[in-house]
Amino acid sequence: MMVNNVGLLCADQGKLAEAEEMYPQALQGYQEALGPVTVARFRLALYTIWNLGNLFNAREELTEAKTVLSRAFNGFQDLLGPSSYECEDLERALASLHSSKSKFGKVVDRIKRRLPI
Repeated sequence: MMVNNVGLLCADQGKLAEAEEMYPQALQGYQEALGPVTVARFRLALYTIWNLGNLFNAREELTEAKTVLSRAFNGFQDLLGPSSYECEDLERALASLHSSKSKFGKVVDRIKRRLPI
């Protein structure tokens, strides 16, 4: 848990590279202590996965963010059920990613139409 919190602190301070190093370390620690099957249903590990997804989103790495946030969503859905606060919040985050991706695609299309080929 301590490593996850250091990752959050780094992210809050804008030190995204350092935060990105912390989250996998936290997940590895959970996995070593609990085993891979338990980690997939361990609330603190799921929050760490969520934090990593938020980090990817902040860095505009949308594909990675979607993959990681989906993993957190699936874990929380199994653990707490689909109507949990966590699942609802993750659904909004995933929808936002989809919206960002489609807006980005539209902007790229507009730029391509304006550039001579």
